[in-house]
Formats: sequence, C-alpha cells, structure tokens
Amino acid sequence: MPTSAMIGIKGTGAYFPKEKLDIKELANKYKFNYHSLLNDHGVKQIHIAGPKEDELFMATKAVQEALKDAKINAKDIDVVIFCKGITRQKTARTFSSMIIENLKAEEAAYGFDIDGGLIGGLIGIQVANDLIKNNYNIINAVVVAAQEFDELYLFKGNTSRINHMVFGDGSAAVVLSKEANNNKILASNFVIDHYTNFIDDILLKSLHEDSKLQHFMQRFKTTAIVKNVQNQKIISKMTERWVENAYKVVDFCMKSINLDVSDINHFIKTQLSVKETKLLGERLKIDTAKIYNASSEKGHLGHADILYNLHTTLKSPNLKNLDIIALVTANYDCSSGALVLRR
Repeated sequence: MPTSAMIGIKGTGAYFPKEKLDIKELANKYKFNYHSLLNDHGVKQIHIAGPKEDELFMATKAVQEALKDAKINAKDIDVVIFCKGITRQKTARTFSSMIIENLKAEEAAYGFDIDGGLIGGLIGIQVANDLIKNNYNIINAVVVAAQEFDELYLFKGNTSRINHMVFGDGSAAVVLSKEANNNKILASNFVIDHYTNFIDDILLKSLHEDSKLQHFMQRFKTTAIVKNVQNQKIISKMTERWVENAYKVVDFCMKSINLDVSDINHFIKTQLSVKETKLLGERLKIDTAKIYNASSEKGHLGHADILYNLHTTLKSPNLKNLDIIALVTANYDCSSGALVLRR
C-alpha cells in the first residue's frame, strides 16, 4: 500500500490531575518496601485524581488537547473510541457517547467503548485504523483512555494501589486521520495468551520438591496458595512470557513490512517492570537510548499507558522523517500487542 493511502496519527493529547503523591509515602502507608518498589518499577511519584477528576472528565480533557494538536475541531470527529479499563464505575451509557456530548459533537460523531485491558489502547488504534481505511465517509477517529485508579487492577486484589505494579491516574488520546501527513501506520499484530496453567505447574513442582511445604499447604485452600506461595517464581515466569510474546508481535510486524527489528529507530513500550523492559530490550537487541517509557514519571496508566507513551514520544525532537517507530504493550495475562509507524 502506498504511504499516501495509509492512515496516520494527526494529533495527540494528555491530561493529568494536579495532585501528586510520593511513592515513598504510599509504601510506608501500606507497609511496602520502598527501595524494592523503586528497583522493580523505578517510580518515585504519581498523579492522583481529585473528587471532580473522574475518567470522563480526564478523557474529555485529553481529547480536547489531541484535537488542538491535530488542528481540527470537535465537529470534524467522525468516530470516538473509548478504551475501558477495570473500574467500579457503573453507567448505562457508553463513555464515548458522554465524551461526544461534552465536546458538543453529537451531530457529527458516533462512538463506542472497547474493553482490552492493558493492551486496549493499541486495540483501539487498530480498530480506528480499520474503520477509516474501510469507510469512505470516515476521515478522523479519536482513540482515548483514562485511568482513575481502582484496586481491582491489582494482580491479587488489595486495597493498596501497589502490588506488582505502581499505578497512576491520567488520560491520553490520539487522533487518527486520512489527512495525516506523517506517523503512518504500517503494521500491527496481537497475541492473545490466556494460558496460565504454568502457575499451577510451578506450585505442584514446589510441593513435590518440599514435603514440609506440602504438609503446610494442605492446611490452606488452593486460592490462598496461588496468591501467597512461590510468588517470585510465578512473576519471573510471567515476565518470561511477557518478553517472549512481545518479541513475537514486534518481530512479526517488522517482517510483514520486509524490515528487521534492527531497523527500529524508536521503541515505545508500557513497562510492567524494570526487569521486563531490560529483558525485552536485550531480546530485541535494542539500544536502551531508543526505548521510550514514562512509567518512572507517571506510574503505569493502565489502558491509557501506551497512548500516553506514544503522545510523549511523538513530541520528542529526536524523531526524524521516515524513522521507524515500534509500540508494544502487554496484559497481565501475557497477551501482547504491537504497532509499527513510519514518522
């Protein structure tokens, strides 16, 4: 497909609450080891949404910034796609319809919500890309996500914001358009990996290796075992799966456009842990200077994370025309998604 016929990213935007919280303070409150968290995630501070800064408010703000960046008006929007995360907020209406109402774009746009977890942002971009390519009347599509922290996001479910990841609050949006001059979408790929039986395998192996442990574990339910035993082994194994699946989707994308991973100029990713980022960089043989990730400044933004990382990267003065930009993100169930752009 000629580059002129490809869909590109015309503008991006983001919004963060004014209030900030030091991770050290949060760690002390919930009796976590701050230095361990810092080593694992590299996050020192996060933004926290105030009483009036719910997901809808933040999402609308991010879209307004993206429209301003794209130099288009709300009436120019054809589609709004809201990427949902795990939340306790209940509403009879879709968030996309409420965003359209806030923008006063009801006459021009329609919208829908999608649920893709931490890879939802990339799925949203892929869906928008396909909609524009296959519909003559659709010119501009907005993809937006917002995270207002909910403890349901945590791996084991606790009242704490921290467990195996450090989450922050915020939102991000991108405008895809037929009229974009650069940031053209070249390829995408997704691996859906819900197989988590390896957790049971690790536990069973541990039980066989240690009869004392087995005797002790017989006093507890299986759910308690999964949550509390051999936790580091499980996370280590999951990290291996994240890295391998992320490698697969990036490698597939590059090969599909007759390029190699060595041709990547800029690499954007969500960060599940510092170790995961390091291992994936080594697997892809990518110089750390090429890796863009804002987790150290904002924490993980859930389903909005990849959109925000894309937003900050596209503002970098280091980008040159025709540079190859790869994005990758992963879910906690080991599913991964990748997207490749040409600047």
